[in-house]
Formats: sequence, structure tokens, C-alpha cells
Amino acid sequence: MSKKVLIWLLIFSLLLNFAVVVTFAYFRWIKAESRPETRFHERPRKSFQERLNLSDEQMRQMGELRAKLFTEIRPIKAQIFDHRMELIDLVARDSVDSKQLYQKIELITDLEKQIHLKTTENLLLYRTILTPEQREIFIKLVMGKMFGGEREASRHQRLKKMRLNPDSVKIK
Repeated sequence: MSKKVLIWLLIFSLLLNFAVVVTFAYFRWIKAESRPETRFHERPRKSFQERLNLSDEQMRQMGELRAKLFTEIRPIKAQIFDHRMELIDLVARDSVDSKQLYQKIELITDLEKQIHLKTTENLLLYRTILTPEQREIFIKLVMGKMFGGEREASRHQRLKKMRLNPDSVKIK
């Protein structure tokens, strides 16, 4: 190839890379500033409302609980991020102090445990808003989220039955 073609390919490649970086920056920082931060957290999803047949009042109450939860866990998530970055720095050092690593991992685990506890408390508060029929559907939805969808949730139910009474479940 001639030098001229290589130069034009290099220029084109640089322009393309620059355009991609500018696009990502726009949507990450500039466009993100125009969106309200709690937009996603204010109301439970529409499909959630439809599946549980929630009233507007129930949606409002659940939205308030959800917004409060995310307000409480946001600083904890920030701490987890900071500690994970410190953990990476510790691992990247030439001499690694395993005691420091284990302490950092324990700290991150404790913070994650706080998030799990707050989330569980929030789920229990959701239950107080729901009717008994809605609670039953709610539990199935939560199990689906925890175990990867309805199929995995039903698999978990089968495994649970097997543990309680191994003779009651037929394995195909």
C-alpha cells in the first residue's frame, strides 16, 4: 500500500475513535445530567404493577419504599466501590500483604451484607402493603429474580421439596 492510503486510513480510524468517545461521553455525562437521578427508583416497574394488580395507592407506597431504600444504599454502594478499588491497588502491588487483603474483603462483605439486610427489610415492608393473593404472586416474582427466572425458581422449589422429603419428588 502506498503511504497516502495508510495516512488516510489512520486519519479515518482516529476520527472514528474520536466520534465513539465523544458519543459515549455525551450519553454518560452530559445527557445523564438532564435525567432525574431517582427516575428509575420512584415507581416499581409497570409489569410488576400489572402482574400483582396493584392499586395506585399501593404503587405510591411501594415507590416511596423503593426510593427510600435506594437513598439508603447509595452511600454503601459508593463505599463498596472505593474499597474494591483499594483492593485492586493492594493486589497490584509488588509485595502483597494477605492480612490487608483479607481485611479489605471482610469489609466489602460486611457492606454487601448491609445492603442485603436493608433489601430484605424492604421486601418485608412491601408485604405489608399487599393483599394475601398479591403476596403469593410477589413471593414467586422475588424467587424468580433471586434464582434466575421462573424456570430456575421452579427448579429451586423442586430441590427444596427433595431436601424436605426426597421420596416425594420424581426425577426425570
